[in-house]
Amino acid sequence: MKVLLASGFSDDNLSDDKAILGAAQAALIARGHDVSALELISAGFGYFLSADERRAYHEIDNLVTPEQRESAALVQSHDAILVCGPLVQGTIAPCVKSWFERVFIPEVAFTFNKAGRVTGALSNVRRVGMIVDCPERDDWAHGRRGSTRSAIRGVRMMSARTCRTTYLAVLPEDDVTSQVTKALARW
Repeated sequence: MKVLLASGFSDDNLSDDKAILGAAQAALIARGHDVSALELISAGFGYFLSADERRAYHEIDNLVTPEQRESAALVQSHDAILVCGPLVQGTIAPCVKSWFERVFIPEVAFTFNKAGRVTGALSNVRRVGMIVDCPERDDWAHGRRGSTRSAIRGVRMMSARTCRTTYLAVLPEDDVTSQVTKALARW
């Protein structure tokens, strides 16, 4: 399976955060997957939608920037998407939110049918996951209504009908390698 491993960690994150990304990549490669890495901040997703991107959002040709086009092509060409990043004040990192807002857009991740209902366009994606570094235990942030779970659920709804999800919150006391390996055992 071709897996897109999107990293929301910045260069100034602690080495523990990087351990999550390394463990995820190692676990996926050990299971025989072809892994492509995407560093979201260095790929240009360190900021939110620009005025031009907002205006073009519902247009047919809505991929305004080169980083949007490149990332959309990656998403459309992979079988699985795994997002790793830190929680910032109990929610997903800004660069991850920016990536979702700027790439998972109409005509890329979903379309509207004649009745105006949303139809997923990522039928190639069969597996979606998120692994977050959680600096403190916050059960609400990881519950059904937490932003991280909602983001993964949203991507799954745009994906193949049989798409499966994986979610892991890594706490400071957890053994990163064993937790990540266990979470990705069915990938």
